[in-house]
Amino acid sequence: MPIPELGRSIHSKVLKAAMLGKEVDNVVGVPIGYYERRNQYVRDKFTKQKFSKNVTLIDPKALFCDEAVCYAVKDSNVLYFDTNHVSPSGASLLVEEILMRDK
Repeated sequence: MPIPELGRSIHSKVLKAAMLGKEVDNVVGVPIGYYERRNQYVRDKFTKQKFSKNVTLIDPKALFCDEAVCYAVKDSNVLYFDTNHVSPSGASLLVEEILMRDK
């Protein structure tokens, strides 16, 4: 499934949070509604698609977001390099999910 896009660079999001005196171990990327609206078409297509048994959809929404927002930094893990490319920390969340499904 699509990765949430930040809209602005991770650097600007973290810098803004720090300048506003907010914690930087959980930095909001975008509202969950923005992610859902922006990706509704693709998510619907993936959900309705019949895949072979060896294909499993991984939903990053469950990993990068909560009920209200998608994070740029979550639990002190920087999830992005820029606006939409995941960092090693973000990728490791996806890898962990894949490995859990392989069991």
